[in-house]
Amino acid sequence: MEAAHNCSTESEESAPSSQDGREDGLALVLVISLIGVILALLAEVLFESEVVSRAAIGERDRVHAEMAATTGAQLALFFVSLEAKVRGLKNNPALPAEARAMVEGMQKGMESQMGGRSLAQLINDFPIGAEGFAAVEDLSKLNLSKLGDEKLIAALSAVPGFFVVKVSDESSKLNVNLFNDRSLAKHMRNALIRVFSGEREKEFLESLDLTPDRLVSNLQDYIDGDQNDSGGGGDESIVYQQAKFKFGAKNGPLDSLEELRRIPGFHLDEVYDLFSPYLTVWPLKADRGQWNINKAPPELVAAVTTMPESQVNDPLLDKFEDKVAEGDLFTKKDERDFFDFFKGGGSG
Repeated sequence: MEAAHNCSTESEESAPSSQDGREDGLALVLVISLIGVILALLAEVLFESEVVSRAAIGERDRVHAEMAATTGAQLALFFVSLEAKVRGLKNNPALPAEARAMVEGMQKGMESQMGGRSLAQLINDFPIGAEGFAAVEDLSKLNLSKLGDEKLIAALSAVPGFFVVKVSDESSKLNVNLFNDRSLAKHMRNALIRVFSGEREKEFLESLDLTPDRLVSNLQDYIDGDQNDSGGGGDESIVYQQAKFKFGAKNGPLDSLEELRRIPGFHLDEVYDLFSPYLTVWPLKADRGQWNINKAPPELVAAVTTMPESQVNDPLLDKFEDKVAEGDLFTKKDERDFFDFFKGGGSG
């Protein structure tokens, strides 16, 4: 009896203990679940905070970039307009001849001092920031602050970081719309074949199964008014069919340089990126005498004056660059004197 009583007592004492264990386990599950919910909410709050923070940073960077771009454009416009005013004074018949001569002398002196470059070209690829205007003044040796807009100079000092301005003279490039004029098409074709026929350029095109002649023909056929393949006769539309283009030649002048991408060969990024910097579509009504030889990049001058399969005459090209840098510019509308310079070994 005593043993049974003891056994019963142990059973009664163990029952509450088991129940307490289940309650403790349930409480632990609830606590863990609550912690999980809290952590999930916390993670969501942190994620949203990170998104908002990154959006704010992105907006700040966008504003900074827009401010730098606007300021850079205004700076370039300032330099271009400044030089336009100088040219206007030089050609103003209302001014006395002595005054015009003085302005012309100042212009030539500035160009000679800056290596034949314009103010706009001087800042090309030059990093400009808060102290950029002072650096440009130092390069040009001109007190531009007195000539500049106070608001522009204040904006320059507030620009965070640096920006780079690229100004190009469209008249220094070859106008592909010359192909729209039959009397000038041959002239343009010869010039471009020379540009595309440099040793490295030719190898590059061959690696893409292209030739200088084929690339020039595709460009000419897209612009000229006929339906003939200028590279070998036949129908020019065959080239577009072989390239599986959904459209054909425009047979009219290009409205933008990006339109080159609609031409077989130039639709390749590598080809477009290599040659488009030397080409322009302005003015749309092109004229042979509008190429500004004095502002053309040396590599373009070298290409145009070097016959295919020939080597660039580096000493003569250096002599040409020195001539332009010294302000001894080619002023005739027709470029005949320019080619005579190279034919004559640099005389003239």
